[in-house]
Amino acid sequence: MDYRLLLRKWNDGESIVKRIIDVGFFKNEELATILGTSKRTIERIAADNTESESDEAAGREEALSRSPLKHWSDEDFAEVIKECEKDTGFVSKASLRAQFKRKTVDISEEQLGKELKKRGYVYRKKRVVLQLTEAHKEQRMSWARSLIDSDIASWIFSDECYVHLFRNSNLCKEGINATIEEPINWKTSIMIWGGISIVFGKMLFIKKEKYAINAQVYIRDILQGYIEPLDGDYTFVQDGATAHTARQTMEYCRENGIDVKTQSPKSPDLNPIEMIWANLKRKVEKRRPDSKAD
Repeated sequence: MDYRLLLRKWNDGESIVKRIIDVGFFKNEELATILGTSKRTIERIAADNTESESDEAAGREEALSRSPLKHWSDEDFAEVIKECEKDTGFVSKASLRAQFKRKTVDISEEQLGKELKKRGYVYRKKRVVLQLTEAHKEQRMSWARSLIDSDIASWIFSDECYVHLFRNSNLCKEGINATIEEPINWKTSIMIWGGISIVFGKMLFIKKEKYAINAQVYIRDILQGYIEPLDGDYTFVQDGATAHTARQTMEYCRENGIDVKTQSPKSPDLNPIEMIWANLKRKVEKRRPDSKAD
């Protein structure tokens, strides 16, 4: 490579020389010969480069030592985070900075990031937690206890799932209950009904167009389409959705010998098919499809 041509092409020739010096492929004499300049010029650029790096490192150390949060305890820091969460419902560096400014503490995002890391805050995907009352908790526990001695090999765990094409995972701090309300665009979602069983395997029903489920539709598409044709004894497990527990649906199950168990309310985590839905949604999000056809 003709380094002299390179220097003529770039306006800031010395910055290019500094990069070449950093690589360390050439001694100063060799580099001076290649570039057609004196050894003293190369030494001067090398010295300036070293001083610049030292000044930059010293500047970083000085900035850290001047951090306005240097003497803040972890408890005080955590209290500000709680206040920020109370105001906005979500904690980010920007909102946290604004909260500190209210306390007359001016801190840069870079310093704030270092403080967060030093105090053990890390980024993670927000988690969805069910809002459970004491009554819900008792119902969940009673339902689980009643099934302890049951043989679930022939059980069919079922559930509907809506997969949204433009799902977005936000990041929040570990230990912070960060939630964001997002409007759901049903035009960009696909409805999937699924059932899984150790004995009967898996079954899927997919609808790409707008699809409303009521008792008649549930009986026609799911019970008659997938459950009734099964041979052998089974227990059909479903959640408490209106279409599932409607009088018409329950009467149909009794008249046609379908053994049904309805999960306790607010208990999607007690259904193993939820793990399949979570994995499916992660894969769709990773692919980022542009349309339902994708």
